[in-house]
Formats: sequence, structure tokens, C-alpha cells
Amino acid sequence: SQRQHDLSEDDIIRSRLLYEGDQGIDDRRILTLMKTFNKFIYDLSSNSDEHNSTIEKLLSLLYSIEHSQHLLKSTYQMDELEQLCYASKTQRLNEQVKQLRHELDQSELRLIEAKQKRSHLLEYDARAATINKLGTRRELRAQQAATLERKHYFEHLQQTFEATYQQRLKQIAVYMRPIFELDEILRQDANEDSPGDTGPNESPVEQQSSSLISTLPTIKHERQRTNSDSSTASIEADDTNSTTTRSKRQHKNHLGLISLSASLANNQPQALFSNETELFGTQLINPLLLLSSSNIS
Repeated sequence: SQRQHDLSEDDIIRSRLLYEGDQGIDDRRILTLMKTFNKFIYDLSSNSDEHNSTIEKLLSLLYSIEHSQHLLKSTYQMDELEQLCYASKTQRLNEQVKQLRHELDQSELRLIEAKQKRSHLLEYDARAATINKLGTRRELRAQQAATLERKHYFEHLQQTFEATYQQRLKQIAVYMRPIFELDEILRQDANEDSPGDTGPNESPVEQQSSSLISTLPTIKHERQRTNSDSSTASIEADDTNSTTTRSKRQHKNHLGLISLSASLANNQPQALFSNETELFGTQLINPLLLLSSSNIS
């Protein structure tokens, strides 16, 4: 088959040596032994030297063939042992590879777990830093207690303020009650005394203010002097000195009575201050109404 592929003799010998090794000439030895044996059997010569050389040649060929057979057998056994050894080594290597793969998987899992732990530790450190910026529990409790104490203090202050405010309102109403009663009496007297004196162009507010102004001097002159004649001159001097102040006061009272009568005529709440500021956000109303409502309640 090799000659059919146009191979040279050298290539054939080289290939046989490559495949068979040193034992490639066993076939030739066997063929040479068979030829020599047949020649020795069928060609019996009378020459003893040639006969002896042929026998020695046959024995040497048998010995070489037997030796090559032992070598081949030992080589075969050695190959089997090597095969078994390689099989055991291959199995052991496969087991080691499986174990290494298992360890690699476990290492990957441990690596993932370690990364998670590291991320958790970083998160915990960040939260701990944020918590450390805040106060301790004792400080927070002390701050809470101080806040509650201030809250109770302000609640008590508010209650006290409301009670004081209501009390002051009642006191102011009591103080203002005679003024409103006097004003009511003066209006009634003015209406009874001069029902037709007022002109058609005057308003009710102007009528009430004029009536109040007209009645004030009569109230003053009703007071009789009980001083002696010696003190009459000094009293007259004092009266002349205080004429200007009295005129100013009368003008001021005139303006106050005008505003008071206007508020009473319009039934509107009037503040107690000249600049019309409110007392703690609430305007004072007629004390008579306030006292009447408190008495009813």
C-alpha cells in the first residue's frame, strides 16, 4: 500500500522504524531462521564444520528471537503499568480539578459575601458618622425636658395673661361705667330740655356734643366757694393763671366728647387710646353691655 503511493524505500524503512522501533527486524530474523532450518534439514552435507556452523547460527537466531520476545513482553507489561499509572494520575487530576472548581465557586461566593459586608460596613460607618453628629440620648432628653418646661411655662403665662386681661377689662368697664352713665343722663337731659332748639342742619352728634359742653360749665358753677374774704384775691389770681390751661382742657374734653358721642350715636366700639390702638388685639366696647352680659352669665 505504501509503494502504491510512490514512496521510496528510505521512507518505508523510516516509517517502519518509527512504528516498530528496534524490534522491526524480528520478521527478518524469523524468516532467516526458517530458511536456515529448511536448508539444514533438506541439505545434509558430509562436512561437519559447515554442519556445526549452521547449528550455531540456528541457535544464535533462536536466542536473539527469544531475547526480543522477552523484551517485547516486558515492554508490553511496562506499557500496561504506565497506562494504569496514567489512568490513576488522570483520575486523581480530575478529582483535583473538581475540588479546585468547587473551591473556586466557594471563593467566589465568599468574595461576593465579603463585598456585601464591606458595603454594609461602609454604610454603617456613614450612618454612625451621621449619628455622632447628633446629640446623645441624655442630651436629647435634657433638651426635651427643657422644651417641655418652657412649654408649661408659656402655657401658664398665657393662662395668667388671659386671666389678667379679663380682669383688666372688667376693671376698665367698671371705671368707664360712670362716664357712660353720665353721658346717657346728659343726653336724656339735653333731649328733655331743648327738644326744638337745634337747627335743622345740625347732626345728632353735634347736638350731643354741644349739650355736653353746655352742661359742663353749669356743673362747675354749682360748686360754691366757702373760702374767706382774705383768700379771695389769691383764688382769683390762681383762676386767672389757670385760664389758659382750663381752655386747653376744655378744648381737649370737647374733642373727646365729640368722638365719644359719635361712637355712641353710631353704636361702634371705641378704643381707649387717642391713637386708636387696640388693647391686645381687641377693641373695648360699652362697659355697660359688658357688665350686663357678665351679670346675666
